Amino acid sequence: VLFRSAERLAGSPATREAIAERHAGWFADRLAEIVPRPAFGASRAVLGEIAAELENVRAAWGWGIGAGRFAIVAGGLDAVAAFASSSGWLGAGEEMLSAALDALPPRAGGPADLAHQLLAGRLRAARGALRNRAGDTRHARADLVVGRRALRRAGARPAAAAALFHL
Repeated sequence: VLFRSAERLAGSPATREAIAERHAGWFADRLAEIVPRPAFGASRAVLGEIAAELENVRAAWGWGIGAGRFAIVAGGLDAVAAFASSSGWLGAGEEMLSAALDALPPRAGGPADLAHQLLAGRLRAARGALRNRAGDTRHARADLVVGRRALRRAGARPAAAAALFHL
């Protein structure tokens, strides 16, 4: 069975891409399901589930960024941030958040702009919270201020308040 699966994956780039997309979508949906927003105080069971699937989570996140499918990133964001903060996985969590921020395209304008502001604000606030926990208060403050501003512009007042909590 394993050989047959590997054979199928090696066949067509379109097949590989479709499988990667389904994999990433499934993990983003699962993470959004198990870690409600806001993700303060995720349970040990939830953190254990994320830890057990960490390589899959990272692969799904990386695929979402590489494919420009930021809905994948948005779906897994709260779980990644909660796991990184609660498990002491601060550096790796910050790297994942930074990779997403670096790949996020410039603002689009129109209705897409609101979604962009919301995701950029959530990513910045999450990275700021991790940096704050790691003791990098100068960079944390910059992220939290910019993230809070974007969240307020996007109308996400509870998320903006959470960013303010970390300032």
